[in-house]
Amino acid sequence: ANIVSSAPPSSDMRSPPTVLAECRELLEARLGPMELRPSSGPSYLIPETVEFRSQAPLVRSDAGDLTALRAANPGNWGVQEWHQLLDGQLGPWVMLTHAGEVISICHTPASSPRGAEAGTWTRADFRGRGHAAAATAAWAALMRPSGRLLFYSTSRTNVSSQRVAARLGLRPIGWLWQLGASER
Repeated sequence: ANIVSSAPPSSDMRSPPTVLAECRELLEARLGPMELRPSSGPSYLIPETVEFRSQAPLVRSDAGDLTALRAANPGNWGVQEWHQLLDGQLGPWVMLTHAGEVISICHTPASSPRGAEAGTWTRADFRGRGHAAAATAAWAALMRPSGRLLFYSTSRTNVSSQRVAARLGLRPIGWLWQLGASER
C-alpha cells in the first residue's frame, strides 16, 4: 500500500491531500470510523540565507555569562524549565531584551541530527515590531553550523506567527493532517 508515496503532491497546502480519503477508507475497513483531526501548520523551511536585523539587544545561548537572565523569566516558563533552557539542556536559543527584560525568544522545541524546529514567543506589548523575526533569524544563524534543516511551524489560527514567516521570506513546505479514531 504505497498510496501515500505514489500520490501526486497537493496543489493547495491548506486543504488535506486527496489521498487522505483513500487512507481513511483503508483504516476504517480495519479499525472502524475515522475522522480528520485538526491539522497543524503551516510549516516552513528556514533558508540558509535568512537574515533580519534586531532593533533590541540580543543574547545567544552560547554567550559566556547568562547570570542577568536567571531572574528575567518572562513568566511563560516554569522556574525549573527556565533554568534548563539557560543551561542549554533544552537546545540552543536566542533572546531579545529591553531594559533588562526578555521581550522575545526563539528556542529549539524539537530537534534531531537532521533537523531542528524554531519556537518563538514575543511579549504582547512588543509584538508587531519584528522582534520574533529577528530572534528567529539569529537562532537560524546560531543553528546553521550544525548542518541541520531548520523549520518554523505555527498553527492555522496564529496569524501573527504566519506574519513572522512572511517577514522572513520563509518557504512554505506544508501542513500536518491527522486521521484518528472517531470519538463519536
